[in-house]
Amino acid sequence: MRVTRLIPLVLAAYLLAACGSSTTQSTNASNSNSAAPPPASGKLTVPAKFLLIGDSLMIEGFGPALEKAINARAGFTAVRNGVYSTGLNRFDYFDWSAKAEELIKDNKPDALIVMFGANDGQGITDLEGKDHPLGTPEWSTTYAKRVNAFLTRISPLVKKIYWVGHPIPGNENFYKKISAMNPVYESEAAKFPNVVYVNEWDRFAVNGKFSPKVTDDDGRSGAVKNSDGIHVTDFGGKIMASVVLKAIEKDVEPKAP
Repeated sequence: MRVTRLIPLVLAAYLLAACGSSTTQSTNASNSNSAAPPPASGKLTVPAKFLLIGDSLMIEGFGPALEKAINARAGFTAVRNGVYSTGLNRFDYFDWSAKAEELIKDNKPDALIVMFGANDGQGITDLEGKDHPLGTPEWSTTYAKRVNAFLTRISPLVKKIYWVGHPIPGNENFYKKISAMNPVYESEAAKFPNVVYVNEWDRFAVNGKFSPKVTDDDGRSGAVKNSDGIHVTDFGGKIMASVVLKAIEKDVEPKAP
């Protein structure tokens, strides 16, 4: 998909919407650290409702497994919405901040679970209209602003956000792409008190390298990735879902005796 010169205009509108008042818009557009996230309790109470959003990984493999696992847990419910070929890089094509806001308004979740990146490993255009190749410091800086703008706009709307990082990819092409994106997700999530980065990288690795088959929590072994190296099998999706659930359980307030 070719990057057009419409992107600077779209990016400007996107960042202005994320930042709030006119007196702070220019500062937030130029500095991803400028947002002041709202305070958070740090805990979820049961019953808790979760909204799951993302790209194709939220539609197949991981997303269905996570939805099923959450709904199977007493006191938890989940709704899921994924859109193929989307992400945070090309929001001139699809604006996930606007969509997430709409879905939160309609579903009123306590927590949001997001996963992006499968389609974001391409060149990026910054606010000034400059193009930056993947793998450059400028790309990471610009992409971080995309992530920060999303979190600035969405984090005040829910109690918690769980940002799911990608497990180690199954080929060199996606390895390079995800290696550029996961650190951005982790570092930007750390700037918001109610955002948790869920690290999945090592779950599909053995001795630091990708393993086509891994063992789940019950000792069963199976293939975890499809042939493209990025999408996960149903078995791999269940393993990823288990990692997310463990992260969520840390934030659940125990019931009073």
